Amino acid sequence: KLSSIGFNEEFNSGIATISLYPNPVTKNQNISMVYSLEESVGTVQITIIDLFGKIMYSENVESTKGLHTLTLHTSDLTAGMYLTTLVVNNQKITCKLLIY
Repeated sequence: KLSSIGFNEEFNSGIATISLYPNPVTKNQNISMVYSLEESVGTVQITIIDLFGKIMYSENVESTKGLHTLTLHTSDLTAGMYLTTLVVNNQKITCKLLIY
């Protein structure tokens, strides 16, 4: 019997909170990245990095205080584990992303 696994956790740095869903995800399925900012910060950097350190996706987004949702596409990613990082005011929040 297969057990279900998931990384549907929230990660909090004090200035921001991030969660990804669904996670794990199948290839070619969209992921919603939801992040909440405790204060207006201007630019937020979002990256997806494979386990070899290669940047697979990177985007800078102008963000204000509050809740934000960003849709990420997985069509360019192969099955495997990735690290998704949100950089806010030089603070990094990193969470795992699993594509199968």
